Amino acid sequence: MIDTAPILTRRFTSPRGLRVGSLTSEGRERRKDEEEAGKGDRSSLICQKRLGLRRAWPSRGLGMDREGREKMMKYGNYKLTGCRVFSLPVPKTCAGGGACKKYCYGLKGRYRMRNVRAALERAYRHTLSKKFVSDIVNELKRARKIYRVRVHEVGDFYSLRYLKKWYKVARACPEFTFLAYTKSLHFILQGGQPPSNFIILASLGGRYDNLAPELEAKGYIRGLTVVVPDISQAPRGWYICPATIPGREHRKVCGRLCDYCWRPQGYKRVAFVQH
Repeated sequence: MIDTAPILTRRFTSPRGLRVGSLTSEGRERRKDEEEAGKGDRSSLICQKRLGLRRAWPSRGLGMDREGREKMMKYGNYKLTGCRVFSLPVPKTCAGGGACKKYCYGLKGRYRMRNVRAALERAYRHTLSKKFVSDIVNELKRARKIYRVRVHEVGDFYSLRYLKKWYKVARACPEFTFLAYTKSLHFILQGGQPPSNFIILASLGGRYDNLAPELEAKGYIRGLTVVVPDISQAPRGWYICPATIPGREHRKVCGRLCDYCWRPQGYKRVAFVQH
């Protein structure tokens, strides 16, 4: 018979950053002590496993900062690094969505998990709050050595009022660079000139693609992007995002090996391989 006692009382962080704990009384007491000291992750959803083991990952939120406030942004993802990321639920926030709904990665994989959907829904409700702008600004001001913000890993600008809230955030944080891919081009047109540190790229395949030339002429957007099912179908002369090239999908390429979209100069043409 296998002795599980050492396993049930052991606490460590796995290579993927998953917090592993135990259900023993000793483990619960230690977790409580860590939370009271501000070191515990109170935002984790604990999943019961056999043999008394349990695993946790960010779920009910994105963790707590050192002062006990819940974070609204996470740090990067499996292909994006060196920036803060804010996301919203799809498709409810995709005001300009079109054919993209058939292959949107925000509707599959981990985004289908109940805990992830709950976190995104809570983020959406927070955007409706009057404190949203000040809360985001304060969180960015507390960020250390990270001066890039990806607006919407999933989700989009669902209203003109919400878009202007991000413009206020960008103007309040001139030292940061903000990047957003969007199909809500009608809101971009109504919103006027974006802040100089807010880079917007029009994502083709939505309901308002016809507005892209006008927006580019006015300088409201910095370029166009398109999703292709295969690398061979990328438009000729367009830059192919290396983070989506087959064989590199799970590497932290964006922000580390490539910063093409983050550059404020010039007008861009970027093709993403569907994944």
